[in-house]
Amino acid sequence: MPARLHSTIETSPAGVWQTSPTWDTMVLAEGTDSWQVASGFPDDWQPERTYALYVRVYDTVGEVGTDVNCLYVGDVTPPTVHLTILRPTLWPANGKMILAAEVSVEEACDPPPNVTIRVATSDTPQPPKNGELRPDWGIVRDGELWQVWLRAERAAPSTDRLYTITATATDDSGNSAQQVGAVTVPGASGKKK
Repeated sequence: MPARLHSTIETSPAGVWQTSPTWDTMVLAEGTDSWQVASGFPDDWQPERTYALYVRVYDTVGEVGTDVNCLYVGDVTPPTVHLTILRPTLWPANGKMILAAEVSVEEACDPPPNVTIRVATSDTPQPPKNGELRPDWGIVRDGELWQVWLRAERAAPSTDRLYTITATATDDSGNSAQQVGAVTVPGASGKKK
């Protein structure tokens, strides 16, 4: 008769030990010397915690062996950043603000990540008209979606303006992911046909 494995798991958040339900008893198949635990894990695994795994093994003659191992559960997977360019080219260059891109983020383990969106331009923004301040881009959050609005404008009629959008998400465990996209306001010679 093959040996049998009985195990429990405990965790110590904030220094308080808590015992989870006992795992199902697993049987060691003949000719093997290890178990692969495929089920019976607690449903409430928490990142950034240390768990103690207690194992008790019974052999065919009733001998018992025990062991304890520590498991550190940490989030090592970065968030997923989706940067969707809606308008890769802004034309005509009429100075209007256009919804050019959208950003969304997915995080599997931690609370919602910190999201930073930066926009850079390849030329100097136009000076304000009549003293009016006119930003060339704006970020608007709409629920779980960030909208990137860009001005259809360039510094000189003959040159392109390239907007570079960088979206970065960082979770509570310090994992970070980034996506970069580009939008062009073409010069008169390369205008959209």
